[in-house]
Amino acid sequence: MAGWELAAVDLDLVGLILRAVAFLGMAVYVSVMRRRRKLVPVRRADGRRRRPPRPAL
Repeated sequence: MAGWELAAVDLDLVGLILRAVAFLGMAVYVSVMRRRRKLVPVRRADGRRRRPPRPAL
């Protein structure tokens, strides 16, 4: 038997907190990936730089 008391937990508040944390994590991930993409220069076979292709969103 588990001695849980669910009456003291506000599930709407827990859901909002989890959504906020997920959104913040996604924003940090996207920010890091954009910076990482800018740091790596892409060169053609002839040595000139070219822009990396934009991801399809």
